[in-house]
Amino acid sequence: ISFNKHEVLTILELLATADELILENFIEPLEDYLIEHHEKNLEENFATLQKTSFMHDSFKKLKKFCTKIAANIPAIVFNSQDFTFLNENALFSILSRDDLNMEESELWEKIVE
Repeated sequence: ISFNKHEVLTILELLATADELILENFIEPLEDYLIEHHEKNLEENFATLQKTSFMHDSFKKLKKFCTKIAANIPAIVFNSQDFTFLNENALFSILSRDDLNMEESELWEKIVE
């Protein structure tokens, strides 16, 4: 199966369906594909990625990717196209981290926007 022509959000929906159908052998390769080939698109749609990955226990690599981005490059989270759709609990979780690599004033500017 080739996924090159499919958008990231479509592939995330496919992953969710694979999880619901318990197609475990399908999930990890798709996660790898998304992270390796669509990192920029995942970052641009961070809120959707975060919401989807944390709704599914089997999306371990995508969860790790989200956590890494939130801690190391939080500006990506706050500059993502869908930042305003970020779950309130996820936002509080990110803001409460002591290891954020972003100035507190920058964080609040993004939130107020």
